[in-house]
Amino acid sequence: MNSSLAIETRSLTRSFGSKSAVRGLNLQVPAGSIYGFLGPNGAGKTTTIRLILGLLRPSSGYVFLAGREIKAATAYQELRGVGTLVETPSLYANLTGRENLEVARRLLDVPVSQIGTALNLMDLTADADRTVRSYSMGMRQRLGLARACLGEPRILILDEPTNGLDPEGVRDLRKLLRQLASEHGVTVFLSSHLLSEIDQMAEYIGILRQGELIYQGELRGLRKYQRELYIRVDLPARALEVLKASGWATEAQDDGSLRVLLAAEPESAGVARVLVQAGIGVYELHSPKPSLEELFLQLVEHPEVAYA
Repeated sequence: MNSSLAIETRSLTRSFGSKSAVRGLNLQVPAGSIYGFLGPNGAGKTTTIRLILGLLRPSSGYVFLAGREIKAATAYQELRGVGTLVETPSLYANLTGRENLEVARRLLDVPVSQIGTALNLMDLTADADRTVRSYSMGMRQRLGLARACLGEPRILILDEPTNGLDPEGVRDLRKLLRQLASEHGVTVFLSSHLLSEIDQMAEYIGILRQGELIYQGELRGLRKYQRELYIRVDLPARALEVLKASGWATEAQDDGSLRVLLAAEPESAGVARVLVQAGIGVYELHSPKPSLEELFLQLVEHPEVAYA
């Protein structure tokens, strides 16, 4: 096993009847990193997380945490070093925030002092002795995150952890996760629809589409190899035909320009050369720096330019 990987899956597959929710998934999550796990609704992200945590059994394939294979018979022991928050946290509404953490503390068999530390991390100390039924959605989410941090886990697996958090809460969570990764070596596996937050936090990302991994690697690597090129020419209709025939995904824009999806930056010279050789005058080429949201949409909508 690769000891530098905190989470690894090999050919992980899960089917529900005749439908495959996850197909041949090979995740590689470096230890001590923040890994953003992305995909449109229904892509298989939550199913993957449940497979990693042993909440679902795979149809085939393997899951390894810190180099150790997760098997049904030993899953409880192997998962003791993993903190989790999957969707909305399950809490005891009639208990206080502190009492909810006490239940989890006893199950994990960790020191009582960790309750205070977890409450402080999530800014819940002042509300710790109120019943959870009086908590707002954001407070419940923070309590779920506090519970995930009990036991000083080496791996945190978080599915939509910003649900219900206000902008200040999102900012504080971002700061906390960065601190846990950089100062304590905690691996953060983070699934979120807030791509701007993933953009600011993650070093590595994986993008899932219809149960298959279409990109995995460093975020900066995705920016290097996925680009948009906007061009202006004297014969846009002819240029559109030429570029499509040459294998570039190209779309006409309302302002008369053409948008070309490139797999690598040097291809811009190739685009210009093909057009000039076809007798088409090129007036302008412009390649803006894309946001993670733009890159994500390119990969999901145009998988032919994806680099997995």
